[in-house]
Amino acid sequence: MSPHPRDNSSTAQMEALRLKALELGADKATVIDTSAISVSEAVAFKCRVPRCPNYASCANCPPHAPTPEEFRRVLASFRKAILFNKRFAPEVMLSPDQEAARTEAFRSIFQLAAKLESAAFYAGHYLSFGLAAGSCRNVLCHEQKGCAVLEGKACLFPALARPSMEAVGIDVFQLAALAGWDMQPLGREAKADKVDQSSLTGIVVVG
Repeated sequence: MSPHPRDNSSTAQMEALRLKALELGADKATVIDTSAISVSEAVAFKCRVPRCPNYASCANCPPHAPTPEEFRRVLASFRKAILFNKRFAPEVMLSPDQEAARTEAFRSIFQLAAKLESAAFYAGHYLSFGLAAGSCRNVLCHEQKGCAVLEGKACLFPALARPSMEAVGIDVFQLAALAGWDMQPLGREAKADKVDQSSLTGIVVVG
């Protein structure tokens, strides 16, 4: 663990980035200490059991994504992050006939993470990085036959593509609980008319 985590972000700067997240479309955003972020091999393992359709098919999904161990080492060099959340109708997230809208919902989290990362960069936090929700293969390249990076080619969306929080082992629901947000896991058999609310979460680690 690094004895000198990066801490070049004042309270005012972090608040400005939190407000920027809301301006960019987040419904909730909060400043968190990176020490509160739980990174677990068990979370990343859920990509394998039961096996996600995108497992091993994307450069930003396990087993190609940074491992939880690697991510913990990187995270130790940072002190603050912006956690953000965006609400979507349960029908969008769960109904089989809403696939296009669901893809756009996930895409909006990638876009928000990328834009907030950029805002942090231009505010002087040049090592900042964002993580999204879901597989960028499924969200950004669903019309492609495969992941260009795994085929030895350049990424088609280099500014947007990135791992999800879960891919690197972040326990998103634990973080949401610490932030005071009411979030519940939605299983594959969940029914839209039985769910009160649904949302997606992303994060930008500021450094």
